[in-house]
Amino acid sequence: MTFRKKIRGAIGAVVVLLIFMAAGCGKKNSGEVYEETIASLTDEELFALVETDTKYPLLLVTDMYYEDGNGNQVAMWCDIYYPVGDEVKKLGQVESFGTAYPISFGEGGIYTAGGHGMARYVVNEKAGELELAESIQEAFDERGVATYTREDREGMEQITEEEYLTLWEEYGKGQVVRFAYGATGS
Repeated sequence: MTFRKKIRGAIGAVVVLLIFMAAGCGKKNSGEVYEETIASLTDEELFALVETDTKYPLLLVTDMYYEDGNGNQVAMWCDIYYPVGDEVKKLGQVESFGTAYPISFGEGGIYTAGGHGMARYVVNEKAGELELAESIQEAFDERGVATYTREDREGMEQITEEEYLTLWEEYGKGQVVRFAYGATGS
């Protein structure tokens, strides 16, 4: 048996384990939705199943990850997959800016961040699309005076520093996405 066949067999076993784990924990019994997609990942790709406020968990996939210093494999960017109709569809990609800001998630969606801003993405299940729910930015003029903006589906508005910091706290409350490789689980 070749090494590649052993790896594929191990991936299959882990997928089955993940299905049972997804079935046994939480409100969503749907790990099997992603079985074929996970099995088709390359040897370099890691994945995570995360629960937000959608009917099914989201499948996040990345091949560019780093260890966060606590033994977790996290990422600054990933592709997001979700069931649309009878198939699992790649809805898009999200990206954070800097290793200090790994992708995180919570009931409100998927969060990305950088040194001067944060964005929250949600899945529009009816349209089968990934959408930017809101983003906040901090900018400085030539004198070093900060201004704060918030953008959502309805447009952009200037906000106060307090409003900016309150929205920024949402990112801090999210759980960092921990990616795993199917064959090793690490």
